[in-house]
Amino acid sequence: MKRVTIIIIFIFCINLLALPSTIASAGTPGTVEGEIHYGYATYYGGGYEGGCCMLDPVSKDYFVTALNIFDFDTARMSGAYLEVTGPLGKINVLVTDLLPEGQKGDLDLNIDAFPHVANPIDGKVPISWRIIPLDTDGPVQYKYKEGSSAFWIGVQIRNHRYPVDKFEYMDKDGKFVEIPRRNYNYFETRDMGPGPYTFRVTDIYGQEFTDKDIPFTGSETIVSGTKQFPIRQDNMNKYYSINGSIKPSVDVSNTALNEGFKVSIRGTSLSATTDSNGNFTIDSIPEGTNTDIIITKSSFLTRNIALGKITSTISVKSPIVMWAGDIEVNNVQDGAINMLDVIEVAKLYNAVQNDLKYNQKADLNRDGRINLADIVLIAKNFNKTSKDYLDIQ
Repeated sequence: MKRVTIIIIFIFCINLLALPSTIASAGTPGTVEGEIHYGYATYYGGGYEGGCCMLDPVSKDYFVTALNIFDFDTARMSGAYLEVTGPLGKINVLVTDLLPEGQKGDLDLNIDAFPHVANPIDGKVPISWRIIPLDTDGPVQYKYKEGSSAFWIGVQIRNHRYPVDKFEYMDKDGKFVEIPRRNYNYFETRDMGPGPYTFRVTDIYGQEFTDKDIPFTGSETIVSGTKQFPIRQDNMNKYYSINGSIKPSVDVSNTALNEGFKVSIRGTSLSATTDSNGNFTIDSIPEGTNTDIIITKSSFLTRNIALGKITSTISVKSPIVMWAGDIEVNNVQDGAINMLDVIEVAKLYNAVQNDLKYNQKADLNRDGRINLADIVLIAKNFNKTSKDYLDIQ
C-alpha cells in the first residue's frame, strides 16, 4: 500500500511540475546572497514522507516545509535550508515538498514547525525567509534511483549546504558533461556507465567541487561523497534595528496617549509597540530588508514612512507626529479625518467615563469626557489623509 501511495504522489508531482516555462523561469530565490523573501505560512501534517522532493526518509532532526511552485523552481530548491521568521520567532526548516496552491514566497510548514513562528490558531500568518547553509558537517550524499544500472542511472544529491544548481560527470575523454535534472529531483542519463565516477557539483552561488572515485552501489542505495560546499562568509547572519519615538498631536500629559502605537515593517512580521514615553525599537531585521514602516493606532491617522533597505541600525532622530481624529466606524478606519469622524463624536457627545454611552475611541484626548475638545482635535487636521503627512527629516 505504501508503494502505491508513493507512486501516486510521484505521478502528481511530475504532472504538477510540467507547467509552462513562465513559472519555471521565475528563478531560484537566494542567488542574491542574503535575499529576504516574504509570503504567508500555513501548516500541514506532511513533509517527512512522500514529498515531491523525494528525499525519503527525512531525518526527524530537521523541521520541514513545502515550498510554493514559483520558488521551487523545477526542484532546484529541493533540500534547501531556510531560516523562517514569523510573529513569534524564528525556525530553520528543510524544503522537502511542494505547495502547489501557494503564491510566491509562501510556505506550508510541518505542523510541528509552525508553533515556533506563530500560534496555530491563526492558521495563516505573514512570514519572511532566506536561504542559509544546511546544518551539517558531513559530505554530500548521492542516492541512486530505483532501476539504476550501468545502462541508465538516476542520481539525487543530498545533504548539500546550499541548493544544487548543476550536476556533471566526467566522461571517458576527461570532459565534464552536464546531466539534466528532472522535476522530481533526480539527475538522469544513459551515458555514465558502470562507474566509479568523477562528479562535479555546483551550487546556486557558483561554488563547485569535484568528487572522485564515487562507486555505483546499486539501485535505491545511498553512497557518501567526500566533499561539501564551504560556508560562505557573506551568508553569516547580519541583523539590525530601527528605533525612534512617536508624538501624538494631542497636547496633554496623559502617557496612555504615547503607548500602544504599532510600528510594523510592510510585508513582514516584524513590529514593535511604543511604551509610555512613545519610544519603540524593532529588533532582528535581516540586512537588506526593505524597511517601509507603517504606524497605526485606534483613532489616529495611519502613517507610512519609507526608510529604504536596511544596511545598518536606523535611528529616527525627530519624534514622528501622529494626528488624532481618524475614528473607527464599524471597526474600520477610513484613512482620513473627515465629517464621518465628527459624526462619531456627535453620537457620543457629553458622555463621560463609566457611562454606558461612553466609548474611548471618540475620547481623542483621553480625558474621560467626549466634548468640544475632541471636536477641536478633529478640526486641527480636518480633511487630511495619510498622504498629507510630511516626510521625516
